[in-house]
Amino acid sequence: MGRFTAPGPDLLWVAGFTYLRCWQGTVFLSFVLDAYSRKIVGWQLAGDMRTTLVLDALRMALATREIGADVQLIHHSDAGSQVHKP
Repeated sequence: MGRFTAPGPDLLWVAGFTYLRCWQGTVFLSFVLDAYSRKIVGWQLAGDMRTTLVLDALRMALATREIGADVQLIHHSDAGSQVHKP
């Protein structure tokens, strides 16, 4: 088993953060992806880059899980820095 593969759903989540430019300006996207199914299990969009944006995406993903299921879950984020150049 590779580092970012999982034998089943809801065992390994990976998180990402990016920004998108659109006609209205820049929006920021945070998402949580299930490594097994490649399904986005949580996401949030906002007009500004803030910590709660990332936490809200994780909260959305956790809300879809059964009670107690997060005991075996591994959540990975690169914890990198974002450089925003509008």
